[in-house]
Amino acid sequence: MARTDAIVLGAGIVGISAALHLVKRGLSVALVDRRGPAEETSYGNAGVLEGNTLFAHAFPKGFGALLRIALKQAPEANYHLSALPGLAPWLLAYRANTRGERALDFVKAMRPLYARAIERAPQVARALAERSRELERAGYHAQVHVAEDAAPLFIMDDGRRVAMTQHEGRFYVKGSERSFDQAELVELAARCPNCFSPNVTLRPVVQDWLLPTAAYIGGPAEVAYFAQLGAVYEQLERPLPCVLPRASMTVIEHRHQKTLKKLKLNLPDFFDGLHAAITKVVEQSLDRETADAFAETERQINEQLDRLEASLKRADATLSDAAKNARAKIIYQLEHLRTRFVHTSARREETIYRQVERAYTTLYPDKNLQERELNIYYLLARYGPSLMRDLYDAVEIGYSNHRLVTLSGVPSQVVNAG
Repeated sequence: MARTDAIVLGAGIVGISAALHLVKRGLSVALVDRRGPAEETSYGNAGVLEGNTLFAHAFPKGFGALLRIALKQAPEANYHLSALPGLAPWLLAYRANTRGERALDFVKAMRPLYARAIERAPQVARALAERSRELERAGYHAQVHVAEDAAPLFIMDDGRRVAMTQHEGRFYVKGSERSFDQAELVELAARCPNCFSPNVTLRPVVQDWLLPTAAYIGGPAEVAYFAQLGAVYEQLERPLPCVLPRASMTVIEHRHQKTLKKLKLNLPDFFDGLHAAITKVVEQSLDRETADAFAETERQINEQLDRLEASLKRADATLSDAAKNARAKIIYQLEHLRTRFVHTSARREETIYRQVERAYTTLYPDKNLQERELNIYYLLARYGPSLMRDLYDAVEIGYSNHRLVTLSGVPSQVVNAG
């Protein structure tokens, strides 16, 4: 059995980086995750599911906690001794601002916004519901489903965050008999702002209230999220940040670029899977005559079955369904035979099959965009730090289409994909 010196739990960016550094130090490492690399929370907070909405993490207290950090035995902090003199002023300010009353400053700053959110709760809920319907009519889907009786705040109830509903000026705590009229809740928010926290529809407004944001760069889901939550900003009379799409790109190495060009393939040819791409190559390049024969056979079968189905329908309408079922079975068998032909033909040209398979695995891995599946370390190891400059040069702020970036060991060429 292979020796394992260390086990790293979690194959996110932090877990992978830790595992690589351990391997560089000569250790045998097992990287454990229930899914593949970077498929869980790596894209947000480095895997930390943050529970603090309003309170900053407090500076460590107590001699024992500080000693563990000083001895580098605490997982939550690390440092370089040479950097401490430069960090000292910031650390002292951090300590001062996360102690006592100063730690509550952020919470107290929320009082006006909370009061406004309570007073406008019915209008916020209706505006969100209408904005969701507008997005769906336009062919999109709402990121957050909101009922028209929802309140935008949670309330603390026996140490738990509990949702509230609102109806005709009264607010009801879910799962209990507690309720408040609007004035009572506004007064409670002024007296005890830490008794509340924002729900998912109010959280971005809270963040921008505390730390005003000029621009936000996000992926498709985040952009759609802000498209929906724009209604909340409008109702609370807060400026919506400028929301820009993040760069989206597929990196095509030179060898895969040559494969695509030689076999007359494009990235969208992989969207229907490897078999569809292989079929296109076979039909275009390997055995055109047999591929044409399949197409002609299917055309003739459908033509004859159309005539037969029409005759049966005239004779006995109940036979129409039987004819449709027979057609489906015949076409299924023909398609099955075509699939076998495609793979047999491709495997006779093993080099071509492998080239297409490698390109598919790299450019559209696991039937998903490359940027969502492949780790950047592979490309960094192959092309070095200059890769980051090439990718940076490929970014165009505000450009919302997907880009193809081709690499050949020289400065990248950038092609718009749409």
